[in-house]
Amino acid sequence: MKTLRFIGVALLAVVLSVNLASCSDDDEEEKGSSYSVNDVIGVWQCVSQTGNENEYKFIDGDHIKFFSNDYVEEEDVPEVTGKNCYINWKDGWRREGCQEYTLEEMKNLPNPGEDNDIAYTVNDNVLTIMESDLDRWVGTIVIEGDVMTFSYTYQNWNADRKTMTEEFGPFTATFQKK
Repeated sequence: MKTLRFIGVALLAVVLSVNLASCSDDDEEEKGSSYSVNDVIGVWQCVSQTGNENEYKFIDGDHIKFFSNDYVEEEDVPEVTGKNCYINWKDGWRREGCQEYTLEEMKNLPNPGEDNDIAYTVNDNVLTIMESDLDRWVGTIVIEGDVMTFSYTYQNWNADRKTMTEEFGPFTATFQKK
């Protein structure tokens, strides 16, 4: 009888240890750590920023409009892929090659697809905003409600050699959805 009880307790211990080991939740992703295009679509205004002074960082008042439609490739740089976006620089034409719009014009832009468009991709929590000459802002995003924090560097690429020539940053910008 004692042997039967011992075997029963041993089997129960084995079953419980297997069940407890299979209940782990470490395979689940942290809430909010993965984002998609749908999470960023719309107009975002930079409300604060950190990092050294540089023309490649976002500053208070800058706006980005993320579209859901695909980027229209330019013939000379077919490597640029992703979705369309536009940047409205608060201080006007701060970056060569970017068209200047008023905020209202930018908010009402139809689907862009002309010269000087910018493409973006969102993979998990990594946002890449790429100019047609392959220069790009690359970093991680955290979105909480209508606030997006973008911690990034600006990478200046040589499109002919497909190598990075300079990197600026790190920068952190906080955006409010409009």
